[in-house]
Amino acid sequence: MAYGSVGYFGGAFIFDCVFNDCNGNGTRDECDIAGSTSSDSNGNGIPDECESLCRADVNEDGVVDGVDMSFILSGWGNCPP
Repeated sequence: MAYGSVGYFGGAFIFDCVFNDCNGNGTRDECDIAGSTSSDSNGNGIPDECESLCRADVNEDGVVDGVDMSFILSGWGNCPP
């Protein structure tokens, strides 16, 4: 049957959409940025409130300590080609 006629049965579609909502407000991060709900001063697509303010806190646990240093030292050396 033609679309829109009586007796037309369409299909069902299921979409598994995973999206980033780092601040947990129910809105996609890119929509927060586009709608000026969140700022993105460095233009990396991550709302500023979701990024660590302390760059030395490598594992982002709120403390700069030996664990952060171990992450840095474990990556020490030549970069892979």
